[in-house]
Amino acid sequence: MKCAIDMLSIKAEVGRSTLSLSLAKALAEEGFRVLLIDADPAGYSSYVAGIKKHVAVGISRLAEEDLKTFKVKSGLVSVLDLSSHFIYILAHELGNSYSELKSLISIMNKKYDCFIIDNPLMAKYRNDENASDWVYVSNNLLDVIPMRIYVSSADQNIIDSTVDYMKKIEARSSNEGFPLAFVVNMIPNEAEIDQIKQRLEEITFNYGVKLGIGIPEIKGILDHENMSFEKIPIIDGMKFLALKLSREELQNKEVYIGHGKYNYFPRSILVVQPPGRDWVSTVNEILETHFKKEGTAVIVSTKENAMEAAKNLDMEYVEFSIMPKYKMDRFNVKNFDDVLKLANKISNEISYKALKFKNPIVIIYRANDICPGTDNLFYLDEFWDAFISYTMKKGEINLVLICERIGPVCDTIKSSVDKIIEY
Repeated sequence: MKCAIDMLSIKAEVGRSTLSLSLAKALAEEGFRVLLIDADPAGYSSYVAGIKKHVAVGISRLAEEDLKTFKVKSGLVSVLDLSSHFIYILAHELGNSYSELKSLISIMNKKYDCFIIDNPLMAKYRNDENASDWVYVSNNLLDVIPMRIYVSSADQNIIDSTVDYMKKIEARSSNEGFPLAFVVNMIPNEAEIDQIKQRLEEITFNYGVKLGIGIPEIKGILDHENMSFEKIPIIDGMKFLALKLSREELQNKEVYIGHGKYNYFPRSILVVQPPGRDWVSTVNEILETHFKKEGTAVIVSTKENAMEAAKNLDMEYVEFSIMPKYKMDRFNVKNFDDVLKLANKISNEISYKALKFKNPIVIIYRANDICPGTDNLFYLDEFWDAFISYTMKKGEINLVLICERIGPVCDTIKSSVDKIIEY
């Protein structure tokens, strides 16, 4: 399913941009190639993507620095920073012909499966003087299904105002597509959940909205000053929405209340640290924080001193030494097929050992020593994507990768894991 999703709200600080980013990542995990268009003058999505603001006008606005792309498991997310009046300026420069604009959109349409537009507050719709430009594009130029998501806080007055806003937009006969979801974000406590659920059922069944989604408030998960795309959580409500879209399960109306978690106990964690740093204390903290010291640690390493240090782990562990032949094979990678074979081989060896235990937590020290012995970034990136994917699919295995900050290896792992911890 190809889609263009407009994220709409009437009030700031309801989490619209964070939900846009989270949905983009969730869709990418399902294999979508997502273009997230930041049309909000506040520019939070662009800021998180690391796009620096600069002053430009018209067609020159589309510069290389306006677009950042991130690989997310089997998919990707590109974040595009555009001013809200870009389309009108561009149309004027092109003599209102739109032929070049259509060509531009055609290229985007071939490259991406789904478009998410992080709109300004109170974005109007179609033919209005202050209409969101990318709403116009998604309705008229893209060969996709236009959808709309309305985001509100849990405040009843804000919900009422957002419903009124939605009714005005959806009443216009010129609008294509349909209202995909009404999201009540940041529900402050469990006592309000039943009330919010009842309200979402009313909204969903009375106003043609496919899905009603309630998201409990998750305190302390976002450090806005140090936020990056990699740190954006995949909130469970957005994961639910991504699964519905990927499976095309939109025939029936449904209300979903999240459990107040995102991917808080991730299955794959990358630890990036300076060479020689004590890794055991870091792992002990991860075992306590993320895994509650439940399970068996499987220590994978090519270093004898690593096994000695492992005696200081705060939970039961077993040792697994990488076979000498594998150590040679990793330096004989000549093509893409060799990369996949190497990833499958080490994944099979580790999984076979780990799955003998209940709740295995595989700790690889050092990740630098098991990847292909090459500086080819494409090979390294594909190796980690394949290795982690293969291992996750073999069973309930958790991965902790300790990578020393030497060369490009650590950076090539980042897009394939659920969580990154850097020292």
